[in-house]
Order: sequence, then C-alpha cells, then structure tokens
Amino acid sequence: MNQTLDRIVSLLFPKGCVLCGKVVAYDDLICTGCRPDRPEGELCDPCGRLLESCVCVQNRPWAFLRAVSALHYRGGTREALIRLKKTPDPRIIRFFAEEMALAIRNIPPDIKFDLVTEVPMHSEKLEARGFNQAEALAAQVAALLGSPHMPGILECYTDTTAQHTLRREERFSAAETRYRLAAGQISGKTILLVDDIMTTGATIDACARRLMSGGAEAVWALAAAGTDRTACDVAQKNAADAPPATYIAGALDLTAEID
Repeated sequence: MNQTLDRIVSLLFPKGCVLCGKVVAYDDLICTGCRPDRPEGELCDPCGRLLESCVCVQNRPWAFLRAVSALHYRGGTREALIRLKKTPDPRIIRFFAEEMALAIRNIPPDIKFDLVTEVPMHSEKLEARGFNQAEALAAQVAALLGSPHMPGILECYTDTTAQHTLRREERFSAAETRYRLAAGQISGKTILLVDDIMTTGATIDACARRLMSGGAEAVWALAAAGTDRTACDVAQKNAADAPPATYIAGALDLTAEID
C-alpha cells in the first residue's frame, strides 16, 4: 500500500536526478544520461587517489591504513555534495552511501569493520546547520556494510572556520589539535572513518591518529568524493593570496565548499 502511494506521489511530484536534476523514474536516483564519476585507473596505496592526484607526503606516514574516495569531486558530484551541506536530502545521502559502500567493498577483500564512525563537526557549526552530513553518510554506509554505526566517538573542539584559508602544511598542523576522543570503547577495533570530501587528507589523518591513540587496531578512511589535487592546490594558493572576504565569497573557490 505504501509503495503504491509512493508511486502515485512520484507521478504527481516527480523527483529529479541527484546529479543533474532531470526528472527520473520512480525510485531512481540518477537519470539515464548520468553515471557515477568513479575513479578509473591505477590508485595510490594508501591515499587511495589516482596517481596524478596522490596526496601522500614524503616522510609523513598516514595514521589510517588506507583511504578510499568513491567519486571525483567535480561536476554533478560536486553540486550534489554542496546541496547536501545545506539540507540532509535522503536521496542524495542514499546515492553517496551506496557508492561509498561499493567502493570500500572493492578495496579490502572480505574485511569486516567492527564499527563505522564519522569525522565530527564543531558544536557551533552543528547547531547552526542542524546536522552533520558525514554522520548521515556514515549511518547509511554502516547499514549497507552490516557494521555498527557509533557516532560521537570523536569530538571537534576548536572552530574550523580558518581551515579553509590555510595552505597544505598549515592544514595538517591545525588539524592535529582540532580533534579528540569523546566516547566509546575502541581498543582492538577495526574502524571505518567516514567523511564527505577528502582534499589534502589532513582532517581524516588527524581523526585517524586520535582513534589509533585510543587503541584502535586499524583505521580505514572513506570519503564520498576526493578532489583533484591540481584544482585543490590552485584553490589553496588563491585562498592564501586573496583577502579573506574575497576568498570566502568566491563562488567557484573549491576550498570554500569543504569543511
């Protein structure tokens, strides 16, 4: 009965493709003209990016065992993630969660995660926005993988606003003191850490470092999308050179979209 009602509603109020907005058939998430923008080619281990977009730094070992970015952060993917930062659209969350679950299943064969958690959001930003998109993604990814979702293990206890304006090395330094363990027993656990976007890797590395310091056996990182390194580096340079007001207002500034 509910499914029939949903179909009737979809005919009266058709839904759009999460990537381009075109009307789609009942229960479809993307139209026939769109396809998930998945990375194709040789990936770097452990940052999980295409070799030309590798974000590994010499003599800086990652705290996570491996990172995976399900999609490229560009085009329709980028637009959908920007919308997700504004409203917890269940269809967008479902689309990205399914892509993320598919991506992580393809990397570590037969691995079983003891729990799934997310990169936390600062309390002031969470209060203003009303939700943490990384937590919403983590909950659905956990359900798809059959692993427990444990929110709130990590806490962001300093404001992250200035992070957008920092250069690469400054982002790593700032992230190191931004997160701490808040709750949960994680000793000996293999943990999947979820975020919406991976840029330099500074945020997920800092969070993974806190989890490992709390006794985790291993941490895998999973992002809905990863930025192109060249585009990110250009945006970082422009951000550093521009006055703060100009930088923040830049509609096409890549880093202004990323928490």
